[in-house]
Amino acid sequence: MNVGGSSVFELELLDQLPFGVCIVDQQFNVVFWNRILQEWTGIAREKIQGVKLNVFYPHLGESRYMRRLSMVLRGGPPLIFSAQLHPTFITAPLPGGDFRMLQTTVSLISHDDEEGKKLLIAIADLTQPIQQLNEITELRKKALDRERALELSEKRYRELVEGTDNLVTQVDGEWNLSYVNHVSRKIYGLEPEQCAGLSFLEFVHPDDREATRESFEEWIRNRITGASFENRQINRSEEVKEMLWTINLFYDNDGRLEVANSIGRDITERKQAEQEKERLIEELKQALAKIKTLRGMLPICASCKQIRDDKGYWHQVEVYIQSHTDTEFTHGFCPDCARKLLEGLK
Repeated sequence: MNVGGSSVFELELLDQLPFGVCIVDQQFNVVFWNRILQEWTGIAREKIQGVKLNVFYPHLGESRYMRRLSMVLRGGPPLIFSAQLHPTFITAPLPGGDFRMLQTTVSLISHDDEEGKKLLIAIADLTQPIQQLNEITELRKKALDRERALELSEKRYRELVEGTDNLVTQVDGEWNLSYVNHVSRKIYGLEPEQCAGLSFLEFVHPDDREATRESFEEWIRNRITGASFENRQINRSEEVKEMLWTINLFYDNDGRLEVANSIGRDITERKQAEQEKERLIEELKQALAKIKTLRGMLPICASCKQIRDDKGYWHQVEVYIQSHTDTEFTHGFCPDCARKLLEGLK
């Protein structure tokens, strides 16, 4: 193509292309500036055609650009200035103040005569694709971050669940165990995987099973989401454990139970301690009931020292005290009485 003598058709074709087209001669004078470049840059072709390109874009006069452009003029391969590394080969501002991300390809337009050599500069606007790529990359990064956070959360949850001394269970909508932690070995006498699919009621003590069932049904009927409950669990070895449960229930949109997550604390020792305490208190009450005490003022004879009871009868001191306490008397003589007794015998 000879721009100086090119056909109107050729120029109109370049003007209708959906990307920027600029043609410069060997002195880097602009000989063609298409419609898209006018719109992107705001520079009219009448203003830039016939003027060196680096007048409007001084950085293109730097050796790092001139050297590479000159290599193409001498017959070298086409150059690509990527939108990521060279987005401002030719700057094209956007309304918001940013610049378009432009990828520039520079190739030689060959002619028979040396003076007719020109450079065809084709410029593609990759702003939207790069923005979309960046958005996708950011979304992927956020998704990966969420995935890592979820993995970390699950890891911490597993460590918490597997590290606790409490029994952790999950029951599905059919009341069957879908998960239990390692404490099942202690409470149920089974490995966790052996519990999967079994009804949680199988491990409830027979005497507590009906009350447990009724409570569970009431929670579901009233759409209760959180509850506490005590019952006894019995394992395959007939060992009984007293349990305190904290239960969270989850329902679907129709109000049907989806899952119930529970944490059960073994309170067997606490219950045994409470029962022992009650036993000791009862024994103490019984012991206190048997203790007889003397209270208030006792009417006593000033002469014979007998004591009058509530019914008006008089009793010797030792008889009265024995009847009101657990005291037993032994008889002997005090020194004064022993001396008087001896004197009387002489």
